[in-house]
Amino acid sequence: MLDEIDKKLLQHYQRGFPILARPYEEIGGQLGLPENEVIERFRRLSNEGLISRIGPVLNHSLLGVSSLVALAIPLDMIDSVAEIINSYEEVNHNYLREHYYNLWFVVTARSAQRLDEVIREIEDQSGAAALILPMEKNFHIDLGFKLWQSAQTS
Repeated sequence: MLDEIDKKLLQHYQRGFPILARPYEEIGGQLGLPENEVIERFRRLSNEGLISRIGPVLNHSLLGVSSLVALAIPLDMIDSVAEIINSYEEVNHNYLREHYYNLWFVVTARSAQRLDEVIREIEDQSGAAALILPMEKNFHIDLGFKLWQSAQTS
C-alpha cells in the first residue's frame, strides 16, 4: 500500500531528480523527511518492483553508438537469457514482447566495435541470432507519467 509520500516520490521525481552530491537529502528537505528515510523508501519501492532504476536518461548519440536488438527466445529460457543480457552495463530497456522476437533491449556502447562485441557475446551465450535495428532518426519520448490525480500529488 502506497502512502502519499510514496506517491510523491514516484510522481514528482520521474523528472527533475536533483543533480547534487546528496540528492536524497534535497528530496527529504522538500518533503520534510530525513535523507535516510527517502533512501529507504526508494529502496522499498524498487524492491517491490514499482521502480526499476534511478539514473539519468542520456543522449546516447553524444556518448557513442546504440542499437535496438531483438531475440527470439523460448519462453522457458526467458529468465536465463534476460540475466545474460542484464549483465552488460551497455544494456538498458530490456523488455518482453508478445511477438516471435520476444526479448528486446537497447545496447549503447562507446564505439561501434564494442557495440558489435556485446551483441555477438549475447548471441553466443543465448544461442539466438540477434535482429539488430540501429536508430535511423532520434525521437525524444518523455518517459514520465501522471500516476495520480489528487490535489496532494499534483
